[in-house]
Amino acid sequence: EDADGKYIRTLYVTSRAEKRSWIFSPKDGRPESLPVWYCASGENPAKGSGEKTALDAVSSATPKGGVIFGAEIDGEKSYVLKAELNNSFDYNGFYTKKNSGVNGQPSVVYGAIIPAGFTQEIRLELLGTGSLDGSDGIIHAETENLTTAQHIVSCIAVVPAAD
Repeated sequence: EDADGKYIRTLYVTSRAEKRSWIFSPKDGRPESLPVWYCASGENPAKGSGEKTALDAVSSATPKGGVIFGAEIDGEKSYVLKAELNNSFDYNGFYTKKNSGVNGQPSVVYGAIIPAGFTQEIRLELLGTGSLDGSDGIIHAETENLTTAQHIVSCIAVVPAAD
């Protein structure tokens, strides 16, 4: 996003999310899987969006053990970088099969401000969760009922390009 919160582009997404091709999903996919991204990018199948956005990278299955990729940004501007993650069937004592569908725990959203001309590593921090049912793109601040969802990743960092 730009400094004003306007969506610019997607840097990385799994192929299942991009194609809306989930195992045992309805025709429109699973908007609850990555609701913040689906709404921001205009790809929310629940909202009936039309045009698909350009993507910088699409992976196969969710990678294990880490991902490193490069993306060029205008170094004269500030940005907001967000990462939304989800692990299907991630149930716990609060998010059960009865009240949370396929998701279990909702998606988690991490974010950070990347200032113009940044020179040191910036780590994204947990901002909250996506909508449990995919009905909106709001980041919900409540995280107290999350367990394993908070540990899908150990670190998300942005580093400046080497000269």
